[in-house]
Amino acid sequence: MRKSVLASAALALITSSVLIGAGPQADASTTCSGLKCDGVPAANTPCVNDAVIIDSEDHYVNGTLVGNLQLKYSPSCRTIWGRVVSYIGDRGDALAINSKGEAGCDIIGGGTGCNSGMMYDAGVQGYAQATLITGVDTQYTWHTISY
Repeated sequence: MRKSVLASAALALITSSVLIGAGPQADASTTCSGLKCDGVPAANTPCVNDAVIIDSEDHYVNGTLVGNLQLKYSPSCRTIWGRVVSYIGDRGDALAINSKGEAGCDIIGGGTGCNSGMMYDAGVQGYAQATLITGVDTQYTWHTISY
């Protein structure tokens, strides 16, 4: 009896450790393919599950880090999107841009960043662009490499 209780406890501990270690996976019920992915948030699709960071660009102004911009890519969905983080304020945006168009997001309401919608990138190159706004008319814009 004691051995079965110990075995059950060990199995429960191992199972919970595996579950805790596993990262959250996007809900596969929201899928997209091709141009139907344009503008769709990656976090709402399985596209986010195999995402890789193609480029990450820190932006400095007078030696002060003001933001970070990433170009993300999903091989399974053939999509790109931009992710911006602001260290200077709560206004700005990120865009994923290619020759077919663009998809964006806005930093609003005290947020510190956002992820743009996706853009299908088969046969074209794309990049991410960010704009952060401080003060009345001060804005900083930069972009990633094209991919």
